[in-house]
Amino acid sequence: MATSENNEIVEENYKNTINSSSMNVDSNSAHTLESMPVISIPSFKFPLESTSKKRAHKLISDVWNHFERKIVNGKDVAVCNYCKSNLKGGGHSEITSLKNHLTVCSSKTNLSIKGCFERQKQISVQKKNDGKVRFENFLFDQDVSRNELASAIILHECSLSLVDHVGFRRFVSSLQPLFKMVSRNTIKEDIFKIYNSENVKLMDVFEKLRSRIAITIDMWTSNQNKGYMSITAHFLIDFWVLQNRILRFVNVPTPHTMDVLAQELMTVLTQ
Repeated sequence: MATSENNEIVEENYKNTINSSSMNVDSNSAHTLESMPVISIPSFKFPLESTSKKRAHKLISDVWNHFERKIVNGKDVAVCNYCKSNLKGGGHSEITSLKNHLTVCSSKTNLSIKGCFERQKQISVQKKNDGKVRFENFLFDQDVSRNELASAIILHECSLSLVDHVGFRRFVSSLQPLFKMVSRNTIKEDIFKIYNSENVKLMDVFEKLRSRIAITIDMWTSNQNKGYMSITAHFLIDFWVLQNRILRFVNVPTPHTMDVLAQELMTVLTQ
């Protein structure tokens, strides 16, 4: 009993000692704490790391060769490459419905020749000057082909009736079935477009030219005994490189005297 009473007395004395020391500290530091400025510490909220991560599903099914996956109004849809219909394509459960659509899609089974070529990946082969062969994707363009046809007729001085020849039409169709052959009037308009475009380029060259221009004329008589005059400009560009440009090829009526030729030349140069 005496031991327990002694223990209780020791514990009570210890508590009193602790309380008195804390009071002394508080009384001494209270004055100092009041004089210190108050610093507000903003509270930060750290975002919790999401434990659930969505896994991206790979489009491994063969059905995606006929559909394109897109997001429309926040939803995943599958767009048919043939009829452009929007179908549900958010998950693997719609694969069966997509396959069923392919069996009834009329646009897939009734593709035109143009549609087949648009679906087919075409490759062009180009051989460079160094002997290397380059393979690259090829995109057919009707306007580009028409321009090349008109340029070939100008370069080789072919007749405009070339586009009406049956053999030539069959040959072009065998090379590119998508090309729509034009008439001689249309190819004539294309040739004049090329002439106007080249004329604008030539005028731009003359405006920037720092050398003089020499003009020469040449006469030519056709099989119908009609006289024509070719007017050519000669000039130098950088590094003393001689350039020649045909300005005009005009019909000159008889008689081909000096006064007539001079008058035709002035008419061409002032236009």
